[in-house]
Amino acid sequence: CAISTLASLAQKISAGLLAMAAGGDVEALTTSLKSLDVSTTTSLADLTEANTVAVEPATGDYEPVWIETPECTTCDECVEINPDIFIYDEHKHAYVKDPKGGPFKDIVRAAEKCTASIIHPGTPWDPKEKELEKWVKRAAKYQ
Repeated sequence: CAISTLASLAQKISAGLLAMAAGGDVEALTTSLKSLDVSTTTSLADLTEANTVAVEPATGDYEPVWIETPECTTCDECVEINPDIFIYDEHKHAYVKDPKGGPFKDIVRAAEKCTASIIHPGTPWDPKEKELEKWVKRAAKYQ
């Protein structure tokens, strides 16, 4: 799916930039980007134009969950909570597969369980989720 390719691309670029900022080299970013299969897409513009299906929350201030992927300890907690949201890359580091792949409560529970404290829940995308106020409050300390 083109959307998952775009999400994977963004996650890999973010992970590579974080690794470089932590003293890594450009080689890791280059290797990571080369592993992406974007052969079915002619350009980034084609990819985004063809898949403009956005579900915005009522507030319009949606901020997706993100992970400090290079710091992942492969504890399995987030992937076990919701493999539709979280997945491992080829280095067994977790990244966000689909920020809208499940309820906000799963994202918050994953942040709470994460042994490395690298999951940042962002904000909920579904303003109608049950007990949302409770989950937003619990998420605050992981932002």
